[in-house]
Amino acid sequence: MLFRSGERLAGFLALIALIGLGWFAAARAERRVVARQQQAAEPGPFRKAFAATWTAAVTAAVPILAAVAFVALLRAFGLANARMEPFIGALADMVTRVAIVIAITRGVLAPSLRQWRLVDWSDSDAERVCRLAFWVVVTLSAFKVLESLAEIIVASLPASIALRGVGAMSIALVLAAGLRGVAPAAPEEECL
Repeated sequence: MLFRSGERLAGFLALIALIGLGWFAAARAERRVVARQQQAAEPGPFRKAFAATWTAAVTAAVPILAAVAFVALLRAFGLANARMEPFIGALADMVTRVAIVIAITRGVLAPSLRQWRLVDWSDSDAERVCRLAFWVVVTLSAFKVLESLAEIIVASLPASIALRGVGAMSIALVLAAGLRGVAPAAPEEECL
């Protein structure tokens, strides 16, 4: 039996609820902390860079801290044994990777806040790159989690290599789909 007493199970569920409530409250506070106003005057380059850095740091911190708290909770209650460590580590790495990519794209590309953007791109291009970065990192992280599961079940070497190949091909397909139509069409030249 996983939990020997109902009190231990209740304590575990209460701590999970506490982590969830803490994450919810921190995410709401994070929106206020990183809020950048729509201004008539464009902010200077230093202010843009500081806002991008601040946004990235605060945006990444909330999910990463929640993941660390959840992993610590699993270990404290003895639910993370040595065999499950690669899987738990891969899930924590997935949360960290996705949070950092989302934070950097929100900070640097500032979707829907053109005057705060560090690069001079249109709103649609910034949104497109944000979506592309998100899907690339989610695909990469999902295959890293699958690799950790293959490690846990002691999959054969050819199966592990095939999994990596499928992962690389999936990332290439996501990139190809995301970049399709980005380059302007070349003007047709007259034949001599």
